[in-house]
Amino acid sequence: MDFARELVRTPSPNPPGDERAVAGLVRERMEALGYAGLRTLARAPERPNVAGSVGEGGRRLLLNAHLDTKPAGDEAAWETSPWDPVLRDGKLFGLGSSQKVVTGMDLEKLLADHDPAVEDADSVGFILCAGSLDENKPYCSRTCCAQSIKNAIRLKEQDPDRPVYVWFKEIRTSGLTEEYYTRARELGVIFTRYDNGDRPLVSVNGSVQVDFEDPYLNKRIGLPLDLLVLATPTVPNDGNDELSKMLKVPLTADGFYLEAHVKLRPVDFASEGIFLCGSAHHPKGIEESISQAYAAAGRAAAILAKPALEAGGVVAEVDQDKCAACLTCVRICPYGVPIIEPDTKKATIEAAACQGCGICASECPAKAIVLHHYTDVQIFAKEEALTMGLV
Repeated sequence: MDFARELVRTPSPNPPGDERAVAGLVRERMEALGYAGLRTLARAPERPNVAGSVGEGGRRLLLNAHLDTKPAGDEAAWETSPWDPVLRDGKLFGLGSSQKVVTGMDLEKLLADHDPAVEDADSVGFILCAGSLDENKPYCSRTCCAQSIKNAIRLKEQDPDRPVYVWFKEIRTSGLTEEYYTRARELGVIFTRYDNGDRPLVSVNGSVQVDFEDPYLNKRIGLPLDLLVLATPTVPNDGNDELSKMLKVPLTADGFYLEAHVKLRPVDFASEGIFLCGSAHHPKGIEESISQAYAAAGRAAAILAKPALEAGGVVAEVDQDKCAACLTCVRICPYGVPIIEPDTKKATIEAAACQGCGICASECPAKAIVLHHYTDVQIFAKEEALTMGLV
């Protein structure tokens, strides 16, 4: 928690407009604040060891992020950057087939560099939900509408006479970003709705032209553009599936991490001591990511602040005399708690890590595992008390 606060308060040594990668800046500030001892795991060439449970000693920072940075001025690296949300193969509204078709992130860079491709553009168009809200990616990325409309306002303010068009499926400017939508319409930005069955057709032959069905005029219109910007979706990290298996944490159908309970434990996983925040959970803006990061830091601090932790009473225990080391419990446990001790060649379960689900006890063929407070004797006694007087 203190590290996060000091990281935010530490002034940046970079001049405005310096686009040094955030990962490098975080590393420098971690070292400056004395947190160089934290170990960072990010796309390690070998599978890192993440075994452990709440209460074990040691300090480790686990980041699921790509820490490689793009060399300054290397356009080839920019085009193949792992940050690109979609492949530039020309299939998504002509993306990759012309320099006049760019993504929203590309436009941010062009605006920051005062690139002539933007400064000299006489007409600019935005296609929102490009590659999302469809059968492949049915979710909303949540930031694309606000980002695109913000840039549309900026282009209009630079040149009020320049036509700016926005094609959208659904405008989702949540919270105060609704003011962007109102401001854009006041400046004369033209919004046109489309759906998946009648998408705009983009033709790239030296110049860019967008053919679309105008729902108000009820006819097709073709517009030539000097620059077309695509609001591409936020997609989950390529390593999410591997990391979820490594940490025994679930994923949603869209490939993002799934919390234990959306209301009661919104930043916790079912596995104790592992928390999530930001876009690893789902696409979201920086304000919500920061709020969720504070929540995750608070949950972690609540554990770190305690001198000792009490394990729950409902835990599994292995009877070493009955255990045959068949590995059934090791394979079946969703939390990866049971292990085979190399010395005894028997299974053992760490009480502090056990979640008390009872799967291992029910599956053990030798009946060598007992789930405390749910033993066979206790269950039979409850059944007898329940049926007493009925038979």
